[in-house]
Amino acid sequence: MLELAQLFDRPTKQEDGEQGLRNWLLMFCRDMLESLPDETRSQVIERTEAKARDQLFKGDCWVADYRRLRIVALKS
Repeated sequence: MLELAQLFDRPTKQEDGEQGLRNWLLMFCRDMLESLPDETRSQVIERTEAKARDQLFKGDCWVADYRRLRIVALKS
């Protein structure tokens, strides 16, 4: 039986300052990015940073806009 379900924002500061989003992309999108030629990979990352900067670059670091879903259920 479902006891609890919560959806909440969990903004997460990325380490490495200016390099934070680049490092996140290289970690979580590795398969897609590794298949691109070096020049294209750099362009994709740079364009992603440019498009996301206004919303996700806070002060001196990138902040990932994670959301978390927490569920508590009991087995009957």
